Amino acid sequence: MLRSITKLRGLTTLVAVSLLAASVAEAQQQKRQRGQRGQQRGQSRQRGGGFGGFGGFGGQRGSAGALQLIGREEVRKELKITEEQQGIIRELQTSSRPNFRELLGNIRDLSREEREKKFAELRASSEKKSKEAEADLYGLILDEGQATRLKQIVLQQKGNRALTEPATAKALGLSAAQVAKIKAATTAGQKKQQELTAGLRNAFGGRGQRGKKDDKSKDKKDTKRPSREELTKRFADLRTKGEAIRAETDKAISAVLTAAQKTKFEELKGPKFELARRTRGSRGGNRGGSRKGQNGRKRPQRPGGAKKRNEA
Repeated sequence: MLRSITKLRGLTTLVAVSLLAASVAEAQQQKRQRGQRGQQRGQSRQRGGGFGGFGGFGGQRGSAGALQLIGREEVRKELKITEEQQGIIRELQTSSRPNFRELLGNIRDLSREEREKKFAELRASSEKKSKEAEADLYGLILDEGQATRLKQIVLQQKGNRALTEPATAKALGLSAAQVAKIKAATTAGQKKQQELTAGLRNAFGGRGQRGKKDDKSKDKKDTKRPSREELTKRFADLRTKGEAIRAETDKAISAVLTAAQKTKFEELKGPKFELARRTRGSRGGNRGGSRKGQNGRKRPQRPGGAKKRNEA
């Protein structure tokens, strides 16, 4: 019993760190790639299923992890999460939300180099903790069938990006040369995608970062905001070109794998699962289904199922 409580307390801390990592990384991404983030996020949500699911050339940071996916209602329904399990997941999510003011201090007083260093340190540490937290989630809260299905869903969301991960590469029997070729194809696809998304600024009349004007006043006529019809046409063109880049990249990756490896990869992903598309304002998930108790942080209670599994 004491052992179970200790593991749950440890899991609470680990989940807190993993959530901090996702939030910190997202803040940094917002600052650097404010213009590109929305399109990449949409691509990540639309891709991921089937062999060609490339996930937006790198995917959305934090979105494909088990801890994030378990916070989505449709995933919990697919896994047949019990009320008891949902309760412990909700409490873990609620109690583990960190106080960023305390953790990061007055970050505005830091130089750019100091901020970058602090973010890098937090990210490196929290990525390690996140892996440990996911291991506890799979082994402590979920039963064997639920854990297997969640891993399949995670793999589907990552798509071809998972091929360069050690666990997936090992399961498929990929050689070092194959992994290198897949990484090269991924890098090439990312470069093309970045060049394409640079066209977003042109679609909005050439505005610079955070409202700064790229042109002098004499060029104002050239930066006039396009009509809604023109914007729609431009975005449609960007989507079409993005689809072509993804198809080209997936084809290059597919050519690296043997027929047996392709079949095995599909088996690892299991039955196809579709995530519901998020609307604006639903960003980030519901973190277990509730935001109550954010200030009064309750300690999560030990589920009966966890006691049986640990004592067995």
